[in-house]
Amino acid sequence: MTEQQQHHEDYLEYLGLKEPPFALTPDPHFLFPTEENQKALQGIFGCVKRGEGYAVLTGDIGTGKTMICRALLGLFEQEGYETALLVNPFISEAELLRALLTDFGVHPRTDSEIRAPGAGSTDVQRMVEEITDFLARNAKEGKRCVALVDEAQNLPISALEQLRILGNLEKNKEKLLQIVLVGQNEFLDTLKNPRLMQLVQRISNWFRLGPLPQQCVAEYFRFRLEQAGLQKGLDIGKNATVLATKLTRGYPRLMNILFDRALREVCWHRKWGIEESDIQRASKGMPSVQSVAGGSTPGSGQSKGGHSVKLGVAVLLMLVAGIAGFMLNKLIGNGETITTPPPQVQPKTGPWTLVIGQFDVKEDASESVGRALSILKESPERQLCQGYIAEAQQDGATFYMALIGSFTDNEQAAAARQSVLQTFPDCRIVESKSLGPSRESDNE
Repeated sequence: MTEQQQHHEDYLEYLGLKEPPFALTPDPHFLFPTEENQKALQGIFGCVKRGEGYAVLTGDIGTGKTMICRALLGLFEQEGYETALLVNPFISEAELLRALLTDFGVHPRTDSEIRAPGAGSTDVQRMVEEITDFLARNAKEGKRCVALVDEAQNLPISALEQLRILGNLEKNKEKLLQIVLVGQNEFLDTLKNPRLMQLVQRISNWFRLGPLPQQCVAEYFRFRLEQAGLQKGLDIGKNATVLATKLTRGYPRLMNILFDRALREVCWHRKWGIEESDIQRASKGMPSVQSVAGGSTPGSGQSKGGHSVKLGVAVLLMLVAGIAGFMLNKLIGNGETITTPPPQVQPKTGPWTLVIGQFDVKEDASESVGRALSILKESPERQLCQGYIAEAQQDGATFYMALIGSFTDNEQAAAARQSVLQTFPDCRIVESKSLGPSRESDNE
């Protein structure tokens, strides 16, 4: 085979695979059966089957929450449950109700009014009545109804309150609607709001996902390959496993990106196994992986609540969630110290900031800020925003965060995020107070 032919051969063909083993789509076929995954899947399914009302699943970005959602959806549908899955929670109370009706297959009677800007409480009440009727009919037929809400940390307080009201609907002391709330770890902070105390008191089922420990990484690698149809064993060396864990901190989404690129290296070099050098080459040009490199591997430390606290969790949260201003002086359980200088940025006004992303190169961050501002200027709201760049250091490496600020309320920030989401799918909202002193970028 010539070098040109070798370059163009797809690794699926080379390895004899039926489908990509490390695709980023949340396919339950590839759900790795860790203890945490099994507890979440079986625990939530069990609480819904028993009619216990509410369940909450939280975890860091990239730990597989959406895949658990999809797997649960399949289990519920196998049992004949009526299901609704909400994946875009940047919605108002009225939009939430309409989304539930639509996903349950119910068409609102006054669709044109509900779509109208500024729809009032009359429309909200009408939709509540329609949902109640739908739930009551199914309860009479012996069917359970389940609503799964992904990215629940982005739900406004009013929408969460509306979910509480729907979750309280009962007939013969049985809940008419089971609700599963899935969100990133900051959702737990949202639930501390005094207005949500009644909701929190009704939640008895809590589950949490974390990164994979190093001892599971090689098994994860082999599991995904076998699920994709690999017939002949493909080994990953011990040193390669250690490096992959170090680079990804054990987060499945990052491992999928890294391993996909590593398989291309295997195909290119006509090998049948992954070595440390393959992982090194695969990691080049991957800021999201390189920016979390260094430090200890997952697997040590316990929090007061009994959950594992891993250094990788803290680092990834600081990088991706934009809260690098916090000083994590000591991790509970392992006594390891880590300090991170606060980002040199904060919007001049407004309590909410939009984090576009984090980059190794300052120019890339600046370019992203400019692109985001251009999109926002063309959006229907035409919000007046300012761009900022945050500079921070971790393990001797400098990274830059692209930020958009000056939002006076969460709804403004949510609208801005929705406008740029297609271009920047990882953008998110943080509180401005979590960022450090202000330094304006050249983008305005």
